[in-house]
Amino acid sequence: MSNPGTSGSDDRSTDHEDADDIEASASDDITSAARWSASEELSSFLELVARKPLTNLERKTMCREYHRPNVDAVYTPELDDYIAALVQGAKAIDKDNRFLQDKARDITGPLCMMFEHLTAMSDSSSPTKDLTLSQDQVQSLLQAVSCSIRLVGNVSSSYRLHADRLY
Repeated sequence: MSNPGTSGSDDRSTDHEDADDIEASASDDITSAARWSASEELSSFLELVARKPLTNLERKTMCREYHRPNVDAVYTPELDDYIAALVQGAKAIDKDNRFLQDKARDITGPLCMMFEHLTAMSDSSSPTKDLTLSQDQVQSLLQAVSCSIRLVGNVSSSYRLHADRLY
């Protein structure tokens, strides 16, 4: 059976090569658009916080303000100690890795809050009408974005410090 657009031969290598070409061009599209020019304000903010570790107080304050949703997928699983003793080969995650995973998953708090608010705003408006945000709503979303970026910087610096200890 031949594929549409082929001459009827059963040469499947052409189809495979076409798929590779499509994947390669899609990959090129992603990497070529991966960088864009940031505003001076954003550039300065990123230079200040993108690699900066947060103090425990700063991190806890942000996590209290932007709780993770009550969904198991955004929490680091924990193996009960007694199960590790009962099941051969099962072992609890080590504390350093668990701490890093928790820091990475902290980012879901402000991101999920933004998702919920934007979805609710979008759902409550007519598809043909423009959506209007108050200054307070914009400031609240900007604060959540800022918090997310700071939490990303915290995770990045934590991974770097963890890797430095390993090597």
